[in-house]
Amino acid sequence: MVDQNDIHSAHCKVCLKTFTLGNMGEKAITSHANGIKHKQNMKSVQSSVSMDVFVDSSSGKATCSLSSDNVPPKPTLSSCGNISSNVGSNVSVASTFTSNSVANSSSSMSDSIANSSSKSTGIKAMLQRDEVTRAEILWCLHLVRNHTSQRSGEEAVELFPKMFHDSEIAKKMKLHRTKIGYMITYGLAPHFFQELNDLCAQCDYIVIGFDESLNKVAQSAQMDIFVRFWDASKQKVITRYYNSTFLGHTTASDLLKSFEYGTKDLNLRKLLQVSSDSPRVNLKFLEDLQSKFLDEDVDRPILLNLGTCGLHHVHNAYKKAMKKTNWKIMEFLRVLYYLFLHVPARREDYTKYSGSTIFPLKFCTVRWVENFSVAGRALQIIPHVRKYVEGVKKDKIEPKCNSYLIVSSVLKDKLLTSKLAFFQTIAGDVEPFLTIFQTDAPLAPLLYECMLSTLRTILTRFVKDDVLEKNCSAPLQIDLTKTENLKAVSLIDIGYSTRNELRKIENLKPIEELQLLKDLRKDCRSALLEFYHSLTNNSPLVYKLTKGISCFDPSIAINSKLRVSRLDTALDIFVETKWLSGRQADLVKNNLREVWKRPFFDEKMKNFSIHNPEHRLDDLWFDVIPNESGDSFAPLIHFLKMVLILSNGNAFVERGFNINKETLIENLKNESLVGQRRVYDALQYNGKKVHDFTVNKSLIHAARNSHDLYDQALKREKAEEDKNVQKKTQKRQTSEKLKEIERKKKKVLEDARQKVEELDTEMKKLRR
Repeated sequence: MVDQNDIHSAHCKVCLKTFTLGNMGEKAITSHANGIKHKQNMKSVQSSVSMDVFVDSSSGKATCSLSSDNVPPKPTLSSCGNISSNVGSNVSVASTFTSNSVANSSSSMSDSIANSSSKSTGIKAMLQRDEVTRAEILWCLHLVRNHTSQRSGEEAVELFPKMFHDSEIAKKMKLHRTKIGYMITYGLAPHFFQELNDLCAQCDYIVIGFDESLNKVAQSAQMDIFVRFWDASKQKVITRYYNSTFLGHTTASDLLKSFEYGTKDLNLRKLLQVSSDSPRVNLKFLEDLQSKFLDEDVDRPILLNLGTCGLHHVHNAYKKAMKKTNWKIMEFLRVLYYLFLHVPARREDYTKYSGSTIFPLKFCTVRWVENFSVAGRALQIIPHVRKYVEGVKKDKIEPKCNSYLIVSSVLKDKLLTSKLAFFQTIAGDVEPFLTIFQTDAPLAPLLYECMLSTLRTILTRFVKDDVLEKNCSAPLQIDLTKTENLKAVSLIDIGYSTRNELRKIENLKPIEELQLLKDLRKDCRSALLEFYHSLTNNSPLVYKLTKGISCFDPSIAINSKLRVSRLDTALDIFVETKWLSGRQADLVKNNLREVWKRPFFDEKMKNFSIHNPEHRLDDLWFDVIPNESGDSFAPLIHFLKMVLILSNGNAFVERGFNINKETLIENLKNESLVGQRRVYDALQYNGKKVHDFTVNKSLIHAARNSHDLYDQALKREKAEEDKNVQKKTQKRQTSEKLKEIERKKKKVLEDARQKVEELDTEMKKLRR
């Protein structure tokens, strides 16, 4: 910068130094330029970054911005490399740059300009590459979220450049079918799986659940595994899909091996409970798993046991009760649906003869929440079905299929509608429970009272009122083998719908009607008894822990006597199984006493509704526990988290089977299916639509590394295939050698036999 007030001085913008020209004139500038300090400063300037990189010189606006993840910007030439002077008319600025040293400096700065331009282009390319990868990731997430095939995804990407012709990102997206597959399986899925493992590593306890289902593509049994834990980031109980394993035989030992393989990345020392459905093989598996844990570590805490899935128990109890009647109602409902399924001719005949366009609903014996509506639809269309059967018989166009034979046979039953009404009535009694416990929200503390309420509803239909009142707090202790505890057959509550259907029966003689009604009521009582025995056989109702943790049920928590006794039961079990020490249990009880005394406690408990999906037990209890008291309530919080993560059923994994079916849109390999399930679960966990999903740097890196992992997998697969081929070759060669030896052996034996015959002949001749 020139000092306008002093014509005998010059200022170096690099060294930030002003020096005089009075004695040496031009030589002063040359001397300064050749100085060591000036040269060092010039090197620093050439390698440094100018803000000009970020600013468009024509507009003065910023052209790019860099985060800490990006490489440094490109250097550029600025005015700081010039030496300005004002030496009067006899000393020109141009003459100050005639020395060789100054010329060399100018040459170096020219090179810096070229390098800066090149680096600027490189940064833009790198940033655009990130955006392209981000777009590819979002598209893959979209395909997984909507269960779209990889081939369809590839075809859509090929359309993008034509649809968005002005987008460089659309032009550079390259997602063929194979790339989509390996990016999901070896890029996104491992990234999300590692995030899930990190979450599990941070929590103190986990609950694992599993169930098996047939994978029709792999033609093997698929064991889906879910994990349940307390998510510190969301401050609530979370259930996540974890892994799937594939097996042929499903014995207890096979399940144990698959379970260990599928959970090898988890710390099973934190395993609090294993949730499963009710087959006996699963019970044996649980026994074997517990024995294995104790063999490895005698001091290890014992797994908590609430029994098997409550949903399965209630549904199976209902199914067994209906089978006990021998009415064949479930078979009738199933074939009634299939009679008209995919057969336009029968549907046309049905409409023609009945005048109705209302058809049966689909019935499936393994689904939990559809019996009531299916039975209701059947009751509605029975008159129309009768008209259809009469019409096809009259016109001699009866179908020859088995479904029609069963339907026409069952329709002859004069009590059919009454039986359907009873079937629907009992379905109405149990389906509230089956509906409520479909959720993944923490409901284990509510399991005992809800299941007991369902059982009481059934008992009121055939057990005397005074007996129920006497045993209202312990209905499981009622002895149903004593007839004096049961209502008379004529007094059994079969429901208003059933009685209404009985009134509609016509053309019955009094004696015949009396006998039919008596038989119907006997069948109803047999069904109700069967329901009771099935539900109380090894179900969660009979486990002390199920009853104990109900102290956190809001309806029990406001009962000053019940809550204490049930809390004592729960704490005794936790101490006995080594999940709590005696001192910790005492502190938990003291903490709860303080919480029970809070002025708003009863009000909040009463406002909780199990039927409101927005009401959660974890939110409720952590709302009533004081959070301003430091660590004084830490024992209660510690215990509460263990209770809340306990599984109340296998609804999550059962829903996962439907996701599996939607995912199997093409012939996916096992690892591809697992990868898609992990990505889908991560999207569900984040609770965002794909266009709101944040793609971070680590996910971009994972996507880019997926090709290398895919290559490694192919090499392993090829090595395994070569190994198998080698085994087959060795086996074939061994087989050929054995055959050759067999031939030699056979030839030796044949030669020996001939030799023996010759010797025998010779011996005979000599004897003669």
